[in-house]
Amino acid sequence: MLQELSTKSQPISQLKPDPIQLFDGFVMHGLTLPKDELLAEVWNVTPALAEHILQKYHNKNRKFIVNNFKKIVREMDNGHWRLTSQGVSINSDGDLDDGQHRMHAIVATGTAAKMLVVVGADPEGFKVLDTGRKRQAADVLSIDGVVNPKNMAALVAFILALKRGNMSAQVSTSEISDFTAEHYEPLHEAVLFGAKICKHLKGSQAAYSTFCYLVLTESSHADKLPSFVDGVAFGENIKRGDPVYTLRNMLNSGRISGSSASAKVQQVNHFLRTWEKYLLGETFHHYRAMPIGSNLHRVR
Repeated sequence: MLQELSTKSQPISQLKPDPIQLFDGFVMHGLTLPKDELLAEVWNVTPALAEHILQKYHNKNRKFIVNNFKKIVREMDNGHWRLTSQGVSINSDGDLDDGQHRMHAIVATGTAAKMLVVVGADPEGFKVLDTGRKRQAADVLSIDGVVNPKNMAALVAFILALKRGNMSAQVSTSEISDFTAEHYEPLHEAVLFGAKICKHLKGSQAAYSTFCYLVLTESSHADKLPSFVDGVAFGENIKRGDPVYTLRNMLNSGRISGSSASAKVQQVNHFLRTWEKYLLGETFHHYRAMPIGSNLHRVR
């Protein structure tokens, strides 16, 4: 009988430990430590483990913010997720007080991710968690050696939002950094052109630079952009009826100089329409009002 059982039973040495049971044991050990000590370890958080953490430890966590969740999902889908000091924190009461959006993202994407798990933090620490200044995209671009990092970050974030067709969507720092590295030359030139225009006219530099970037990368007449920008910025060699003259009047009037995302889209569209008429040599004196937030005009 003993021999029969031994042939059907798997040797103990070959049994694979259950990751969820191991994790619960890890947490229980962390909760037994003195109050001035923490237990920290890097874990490979699988979708099953993430779901378990949400079900067992997610008791008093912060409000779920959809945009934060979507941003992490994009980073995981695009392979941008990296192991950092931010991961999962389970406090001394056994409650998840940091990491809920990361856990939901792992479950949603079905992608495992290595994360630092810390157990035993003071529950009162949640009140000051993340209150320090977070590193912004401009900080990362500055470290990368990008010139005008603040303006570059604003431009790239605006372009990526336009490409997605969702101006309220959050754009991650890694997305901005990657796009900047891939398209640096036209982006850098567009930032300089946008700054020149914004120095003399009302409106958004990000919108003006976006127009210039679209022309530099999509127009077969990009060689004409420098003279066009000088005309818009300085009013040189233009007269009444010239589309650039009409655009300058509209910008100076402040009618399309709003700072909202939809207003910036409208500014880009007015520039694209002016560019089209400029190339065609047409004259006109008045702009037809464009609906705020409309789709981008085509690039000639």
